[in-house]
Amino acid sequence: ASVGGGHWNTADGGSSSVGGGNSNTAMGGYASVGGGWTNAALAYGASVSGGYANKALGNFASVAGGIRNVALGSYSGVAGGRWNNATGYYSFVGGGLRNTAYGKFSSVGGGRDNIAQGDFTWVGGGESNTAAGGYALVGGGWDNAALGSFSGVAIG
Repeated sequence: ASVGGGHWNTADGGSSSVGGGNSNTAMGGYASVGGGWTNAALAYGASVSGGYANKALGNFASVAGGIRNVALGSYSGVAGGRWNNATGYYSFVGGGLRNTAYGKFSSVGGGRDNIAQGDFTWVGGGESNTAAGGYALVGGGWDNAALGSFSGVAIG
């Protein structure tokens, strides 16, 4: 385990590391935090590049930056934004505000308050959109829902 610099950083786990910043934690084998403030990578191979109060909690989960983003599912990721969550296995949120990818292999590109709930679902962006059925998609717009399996809304 290693800490490159900064203040009040902790690296605990085989080959875990914190590059710098303030109050960052890397726990778990090969977990890493690049920098920023109060970030945590707490699982095997988890990583947070920077930002503020981001958490990578699943094995091989990753948060690139932003504020208060969480990658909980194994192999999940959040690129940036604020208050985004990737909780499903292999789920992803690109950015935006308060977006959540719950399902396995689900993704939200951006926007705000969007939810990709079912497995293999996708919301491109917009506001308050939901893709809930398996393989459902919503391209964008406002307050759209694709609730059935293989359902979709282009833009509304």
